[in-house]
This record gives sequence, C-alpha cells and structure tokens, in this order.
Amino acid sequence: ARKLRRTLSNSGLYRFLSPLEPETIAAISNLDPALGGKIRKFRRMKKILPIVTGSDLLRTGLKPGPVYRSALRRLFYLQLDGKFRKKGPALKNPRK
Repeated sequence: ARKLRRTLSNSGLYRFLSPLEPETIAAISNLDPALGGKIRKFRRMKKILPIVTGSDLLRTGLKPGPVYRSALRRLFYLQLDGKFRKKGPALKNPRK
C-alpha cells in the first residue's frame, strides 16, 4: 500500500496493479480505504483499448520481437499518461 500511495502517473499505477489478482487489489483497497480512488482509476484504465496496435507497428516496418513488444507497451503507457490521443503522433517514431 505504501508504494501504491507514491505512484503518481497513470502508467505507474497500471504497471503496479495490473499483474495483481483482483482479490489482491480488493484486499489492498480494504486495508487502506484512502487508496480507493487509485483502485477505481485503475479499474477504468483496464477497460481502455490501446490506440496503437500490432498491425499499426507492422505498417511502420517494425518487425515482431522484443523491440516490437516493448514499443507496444511503451506506447500504451504513454497513451495512459495522456501523451497522445491519436495514432498519428504516436506512430511518428515507435522505436523511441
């Protein structure tokens, strides 16, 4: 719960909570009701679909592999943090 209180960005919150089981997330919320807002925000983020898909990256010429997966993950985190809202800006250079 301490680490979760310090998590400020949407992507940080998502990275922290997404590997946890729903029961664990519920237990954290029950142990520290002050974290309820962050838990609710995470549950809303879980419903967000990535703007950039694997097909989009293939069209840029990026080949499937570790860099490909990393680029998809990074782009999704940037999306969650509000860095872009459309594919165009996100696909300018997906390798960075």
